[in-house]
Amino acid sequence: DTGSARWSAVLPGNLVAPMQVCRAVLPHLAEAGIVAFMSSESVARPRPALVPCTSSKAALETAIAGWRAEHPDIRFSTICVGATIGTDFSRDFGAEILGDALNEWIKGGHLPARNMEPVAVGETIAEILAVAISHPDVAVTTFAVQPPGPLASF
Repeated sequence: DTGSARWSAVLPGNLVAPMQVCRAVLPHLAEAGIVAFMSSESVARPRPALVPCTSSKAALETAIAGWRAEHPDIRFSTICVGATIGTDFSRDFGAEILGDALNEWIKGGHLPARNMEPVAVGETIAEILAVAISHPDVAVTTFAVQPPGPLASF
């Protein structure tokens, strides 16, 4: 049901802008640096009502693989983030769409029983990347940050 206006709004922020930032940063990257991109767990398993976002993140992940191929001497990381509550994305989703989507996500086994908090997610990612930076001979190409526990059920 997504119109062209929504597609046009999602792709620049989730694909074009990160690619342009990466392009600008590469000449200034420290020798042991890492360029990390945020993606979504939904890329591996798309959810109803998230197809534009998920598609743009899938395109981002393909572009990151391209960066790795073109710049094998630079470490690029993809961080797949799971259900997090209290973000701008969740706040701006829209109550009407969200209510229907939550029911579909639970029925389809897409939604965990618990969500993560943004601060905990940020701290975890920072700590993982700090360890990776201290080991310049190791590339952490992809990792996931997800809430523990079972999936939600009715």
